[in-house]
Amino acid sequence: PKELFENTKRGLWSAIKQEETIFKAIFAIQLHSNYQDNQNFVQNTLKNVQNKYSRFKYIEDTYWYTQFDHLATYGPNYFSYLTCEVISKKIWNKLFINDPLSIFAGNKLRNELL
Repeated sequence: PKELFENTKRGLWSAIKQEETIFKAIFAIQLHSNYQDNQNFVQNTLKNVQNKYSRFKYIEDTYWYTQFDHLATYGPNYFSYLTCEVISKKIWNKLFINDPLSIFAGNKLRNELL
């Protein structure tokens, strides 16, 4: 049925996007924690990480990472986005999913977390 297809499609794209984010985070961590000043370091690191952690395997002579400005501006801190997303979803599901404007939930968040 169309409804099942739509739900699966949304979940699939969400999973692919999450996988891409994790792959990019691992790439950034590897790049910044093991940097070597040689001509092939970035390309070799990308190839190894992409082939290990991405469903889309490395293709020779591609340089998509030159458009991934997080490598220069955030470095390995890019990984923190994933942690924040997990924590915020847990808070939402525990406190706000049934009543997003709950005063009780808002006070609990303020008093116990902030």
